[in-house]
Amino acid sequence: MDAVASVRATPKGLAVLFAAAQLALLATAVESRVVVATLLALLSLAAASYADARRASRVLAGARVSRSASPSPAVEGTPVGVRVEVEGLGGLDYVLVEEEPLTRALDPAPRGPLLLPVEGGRAQGGGYTVRLGPGLSVSGHVVLGYLDPLGLFAARLRVYAPLAVPVYPAIDRSLAGVPGSGVGYSGGSTRRWEGPGMDLHWLRDYAPGDDPRRIAWRATARTGRLLVRVDEAEQEPRLHIFVDLTRGMWRGRAGEAPADTAMRLAASLAYAARRLGGLLGYTVYTGAAAATVPPGRAADTLPALLARLSSVNPLDTLPPSPAARLVLAEAAEAARAGGALLVAILGGDLCRAVFSGRPGLPRHTVVLVGPVESGCTEELRAGGYAHTVVGGTG
Repeated sequence: MDAVASVRATPKGLAVLFAAAQLALLATAVESRVVVATLLALLSLAAASYADARRASRVLAGARVSRSASPSPAVEGTPVGVRVEVEGLGGLDYVLVEEEPLTRALDPAPRGPLLLPVEGGRAQGGGYTVRLGPGLSVSGHVVLGYLDPLGLFAARLRVYAPLAVPVYPAIDRSLAGVPGSGVGYSGGSTRRWEGPGMDLHWLRDYAPGDDPRRIAWRATARTGRLLVRVDEAEQEPRLHIFVDLTRGMWRGRAGEAPADTAMRLAASLAYAARRLGGLLGYTVYTGAAAATVPPGRAADTLPALLARLSSVNPLDTLPPSPAARLVLAEAAEAARAGGALLVAILGGDLCRAVFSGRPGLPRHTVVLVGPVESGCTEELRAGGYAHTVVGGTG
């Protein structure tokens, strides 16, 4: 390590040096053996302390620092333990370690340095535990320190020891009612998914083109509505997520706008697909452009989706254009080609632009990020689209 540790006097050391200076002035005016002896004693103590701190600074300059976090990757809001290890500390009894806080931390940063004992030239410790928000949490530097036994001088060295922890969003509870989302499932890499099978998945209103053999006659008689069965089959989840980030989605406070909710829901679904080892594709529509990635391994697609969501600049977005319906239709085709379920996360503006007049799109799950007009939900209900309203209707 080419860095050089600094050695500075502590407040206590400054007080001793100030007292020595006062005695030196007094010794020039008054001939007193007591004054001279006291001055020599203070200077001797200061010199010994400085020499000890200087020796420690040379040791710190050759130290090697590494950090780790567990678990990594982590899930939003769950405790993450940070450990630090320092090698090359031969000759020291202890070392003071102060870490630069991780970004996106939900907890206050730890106060003060951590004292780690040195054994065999190595110091290691549990560091601290912190809860992190979603995204990439990073920390760059660690400060190593040493205080001489008398507390007069301290050695200090700032070391670059990067730490990065990917943090995936927690599963959003508001998705629990969305058919086919897979949220809340815990188990192996397969789950009950919509498709041919013997077990009932859910019921929905009959739509033209449905197989009459799938009509649920008992439920139809009980409710007075013509309902059909949607059975389930055992397979890996396959999702294609359409995210509406057009101009109207950014109205409201930063962090509380419908766009923020939409991105959180999309990340939650994507993380669920990754956790279950399924396939994931996405379309991010800003009104000005649409980025589509067809369904592939969720482990590969998830980082790309998170990066795309975080790169959207609200100032570059536009209101939904007349081509919005075509963009959603292309996303539906990408989902169909990949054998995936299309989940559209829409705001009110895009919902009206796409679903007014019954567009004839393939039936898929629609998550509405409110507020949206009740007329839009009526169009969805009339078209037989399964949907959940998040944020209320206006």
